[in-house]
Amino acid sequence: MQAGRLRRTANVAPLKPLIRAQGGLPTSAATSACSKPKPAGRCSRSCTERAAVYAFEADPVTARAPAALALRTFIVEDNAVILGNLVDTLEETTPVQVVGSAGDENTALDSLLSMGSAVDLVIIDIFLKSGSGLGVLRRMAQAQLQAHRVVLTNYATPEMRHQCLALGAHRMFDKSNHLDDLIDHCAALAADGGRSA
Repeated sequence: MQAGRLRRTANVAPLKPLIRAQGGLPTSAATSACSKPKPAGRCSRSCTERAAVYAFEADPVTARAPAALALRTFIVEDNAVILGNLVDTLEETTPVQVVGSAGDENTALDSLLSMGSAVDLVIIDIFLKSGSGLGVLRRMAQAQLQAHRVVLTNYATPEMRHQCLALGAHRMFDKSNHLDDLIDHCAALAADGGRSA
C-alpha cells in the first residue's frame, strides 16, 4: 500500500441499532480498543463492536507518522453524552484529533476565531444550548474561516440540508443513520489533506 493510505477493517452495519438507541452514537461501553502490541511503522486497531476501524499501513522509513494525518477537529454539540461518544468514536475510527468543543453558538465562534487556521474540520449540531448551528455556519462564513464544515444532526430534513449548504456547510449527516458516512468522509478528507468538499 502507499504510505499513509487508510484501509477499512470492520463493517459499521452491526452497530446501527446501537447508534439509533443512543441518540445517534454508540455508548462508550460499546467500544473497546485492541490492546495487541503493534509492529514498528504500523498503527492499527481491530474492534468487533466499533462503528468502523481504519488501519494505517506505512513504510516505517519514508512515511509520515500517523499523527501527521490527523484532522484537527472542533465539535459544536451541547449534549455531553453525545459529545463524549462522538469524540471516542471519531478518534478511534478515523484520522481525527479533537482539539476543542463548545455547546453554544457564541462560545463556538469565540473559540474558532481564536484558533483560526489551527482547525481543519468543524462538526456542528443544529440545536444548541443557546444560538444554533445555523448561526455558527453563518458567522463562520462572515469571518471567512476556512475550516471544512460538516453538520451532524437528528434533524436532517431536505429543507434543513438546503439551509445548511446555503450557509457554507460542505456536508450534512444524520446522527441516527449516517454515522458510517461521516466516518468515510473524515477518512477521505484526511487522505486529501483536508481539502475534500
